[in-house]
Amino acid sequence: MDVRLLIKLHDNFIRSNGSYFDFLIKIKNNYEEACNTRFLVIVFFMIFKAFQMIIVLVK
Repeated sequence: MDVRLLIKLHDNFIRSNGSYFDFLIKIKNNYEEACNTRFLVIVFFMIFKAFQMIIVLVK
């Protein structure tokens, strides 16, 4: 699975107020298709996005 596709999927989830849990399940289901490095990149990206959202909420 392509990283850009996962990022797009992630952004769509955020826009549709999907939970990170649902997103993680989707990632887990596609894990066999994704290589470990790409998976880690996505997880890092998700954590980064989560921190961004928290910072926005705190301000």
